[in-house]
Amino acid sequence: MKEGVKMGNSSEAIEVLKFANSPLMWALCIPVIVLVIIQALIFGRMAISYANKTKVLSKAEIGSALRTGAIASIGPAIGIFIICIGLISKIGGPITFMRVGVIGSASYELMAATFGAQAYGVELGGPGYNLQAFTNSVWTMALGGSGWLLVTALFTKQLDTMQRKVTASDPKLLGIIGVTASVGAFSALLANQVVGGWAPITTIVVAMLSMVLIQKLSERPGWRWIREWALGIAMVAGMAVTTIFFG
Repeated sequence: MKEGVKMGNSSEAIEVLKFANSPLMWALCIPVIVLVIIQALIFGRMAISYANKTKVLSKAEIGSALRTGAIASIGPAIGIFIICIGLISKIGGPITFMRVGVIGSASYELMAATFGAQAYGVELGGPGYNLQAFTNSVWTMALGGSGWLLVTALFTKQLDTMQRKVTASDPKLLGIIGVTASVGAFSALLANQVVGGWAPITTIVVAMLSMVLIQKLSERPGWRWIREWALGIAMVAGMAVTTIFFG
């Protein structure tokens, strides 16, 4: 009887992954991925064109900004890649690729897929995770992320108007709001990790100290380049030290 249950669960998992990785799913997901790539290229071209036209930035500064952005994306991309590997094994490559490409948060997609499966009464990728449960996961991921897209579509223009009004009274105020909002958001994320014990606390402290050290080094002659690698170095340092002492 137990063998029969295992075989049934195995066949359900195979059926889900077979459908999730089918050519039909790739055909439905690839256009969305292509659209995101086109948007990125258009925005990049517009930014470079605007910088060249207004002479706000020199060519060297534009190159430095592009290089810094590319380097800074390496660290977060590694974390996303690791989560995606687990997500692909549960819901397939096409949906994972599309969702992470649109929203960019692999941790959210994993959480949404898990909630969708639990709402159906099973665990993500566990016994009983059939095509219906898979559908529930996908709907949860799509509906949960639609709020961000709707807010962007409906309120971007209003936010731009508000930005102009804020900067009209005090140009520095917008920068202060941006910094405080970022600090608040990251503090909330860190607060959830701190309660996990000394391992996450060690990661946070080492990463913070690494950033301070890099900032000091960048002020020395010939060390300015290290600023571009600051985020990646801090993340690797935090993870490496934590793995050594708690791995």
